[in-house]
Amino acid sequence: MTNRTPGEILADLTRITKAIAVEPTAEELALIEEWRLVKIHSEETRAKHLKEKAERAREAALLAQAKGEMASDDT
Repeated sequence: MTNRTPGEILADLTRITKAIAVEPTAEELALIEEWRLVKIHSEETRAKHLKEKAERAREAALLAQAKGEMASDDT
């Protein structure tokens, strides 16, 4: 299988097994589209959560820094 493209391997498999290509039904195409939209939404949600997490971390660092400065002022 080395030095062969996936297309070549699929062509051989199709020839050897005498398989035929089957077109997806309208229902399957709709499901594929729904999965694609869910994936896009998931990626957008993930990016939003990562941004929010970074903002919380930044705020926590600033707060810790401010507390540290206040503690050094008390001495």
